[in-house]
Amino acid sequence: CETCLDRCQFGALSIPEDVTVVDETRCIGCGVCAIVCPESALEIVKTETSEKPPTPENQMDWMTQRAMKRGVDPSDIF
Repeated sequence: CETCLDRCQFGALSIPEDVTVVDETRCIGCGVCAIVCPESALEIVKTETSEKPPTPENQMDWMTQRAMKRGVDPSDIF
């Protein structure tokens, strides 16, 4: 249905041949794609990372920094 494609503000998803593919260089792991998927076709998998997870007070800063690391202009998103 491509709902996840429409909702991903980072352009991290594509659906070639009916399979959702995540571009890990653009994905910031926000989970919006998995939340909006009516078929539960996407799942966020926790991985080990050296990045410190956000606290509620600094989540926007954290997401902005992750976007910039992936070459995404935060002003296009937020």
